[in-house]
Amino acid sequence: MTAEQVKAWRAETRYHETAYARRVLGAETRTFWDVYGDGPERRIFWMGQGAQDWLRGWLADGWVGHAQVFRIPEMGHAVAVLGATGEGVLLMDPLSGHITEPWEWFLGIGPGKHGCHFIEGWYR
Repeated sequence: MTAEQVKAWRAETRYHETAYARRVLGAETRTFWDVYGDGPERRIFWMGQGAQDWLRGWLADGWVGHAQVFRIPEMGHAVAVLGATGEGVLLMDPLSGHITEPWEWFLGIGPGKHGCHFIEGWYR
């Protein structure tokens, strides 16, 4: 699929592009919308410094993450979360290609703060 195909699908259906993999490709997905309430199970999607084990667990189980990051303040963009090491998280970032970012930067400032990085969804 191409970005143009996903954009056309979004314009036609009015669904957010994060629903494309589930609705069109039949991919198994998990998002914060699958978790009810405002408890830790839902807030963890907005990461923070305590989320490293949570993130590693998803990756170890074979999931790929779709994250929103804020390299440029006030402007988020999507990255694919592909793997994790002791040094950080392997991302495919359209701005910088495949890059390993340090845990401290990637996990960011956490829930409840404007500009925090967050996991948009997990795909398998």
